[in-house]
Amino acid sequence: LHVLRQEGVFREAVEQWAVEMEKEGVRLLPALEEGKWGGIEVVQPVLFAMQVGLAGLWRSWGVEPQALVGHSMGEVAAAAVSGALSLEQAVRVICRRSALLKQVSGKGAMGHVELTLEQAQQELRGYEERLAVGVSNGERATVLSGEEQALEEVLRRLEGRGLFCSRVKVDVASHSPQVEPLLGPLRKQLGGLQARAGEVALYSTVDEQVVDGSGWGAEYWCRNLRQPVHFHGAIKRLVEEGYRVLVEVSPHPILVPAMEASVGREPVVVVGSLRRQQAERAALLES
Repeated sequence: LHVLRQEGVFREAVEQWAVEMEKEGVRLLPALEEGKWGGIEVVQPVLFAMQVGLAGLWRSWGVEPQALVGHSMGEVAAAAVSGALSLEQAVRVICRRSALLKQVSGKGAMGHVELTLEQAQQELRGYEERLAVGVSNGERATVLSGEEQALEEVLRRLEGRGLFCSRVKVDVASHSPQVEPLLGPLRKQLGGLQARAGEVALYSTVDEQVVDGSGWGAEYWCRNLRQPVHFHGAIKRLVEEGYRVLVEVSPHPILVPAMEASVGREPVVVVGSLRRQQAERAALLES
């Protein structure tokens, strides 16, 4: 990861997270330097550290966020950037969350469907104990999550009606009934977590409200893991409230197309940060 060597602000931030993650058994710097991220128990903490490091780099260049939106695990990074969670608290949430998800790794699946959120919910009638709507990324861009066989049945039925469907390359069904057994342990492991009011507004994709993050204790992170991600609604609200520059903070801009579709014809600039197979500093400067 060249940005580690080229950008001191990014490396300094990552090194801070690395010290704290070591206490949770995650070796962050070797994972970044060697590019060997392994399973979900390492992947999610690495992605989290990259998001927070990139946010710090953007800030060092004068790009200050006025609002933050987190997509699923990205809400932990958003809470850290806003100041709602401290260094230790954010690491605790992301590492404990991802370690528990490893327990259901290989047991689930997710798939994109060309349906509205409401249509997708109707299509899942009778499957409520096996499947759920996991994510709403756009007006007609919804992700279903849950048991692989049940998901295949639903996707084949939808494809038979001429609807576009695609499988997501994951084997963990977040935001589905499969994570229900993890909520008790997560609640216990995050017991006593006291978030505080952050300095930047947070647009919750769980509650679909604008908050300061002070209520994001253990119970919130359980709902973050189980309930649908209302990303589309959050982006629409940002645009309705006058925001005109949206920056995706991630290793590759996979959500930029969803954001562009959500803003419609409004004069909004949507950019990513890094891009796969492109020089990192060049990608950042281009954005």
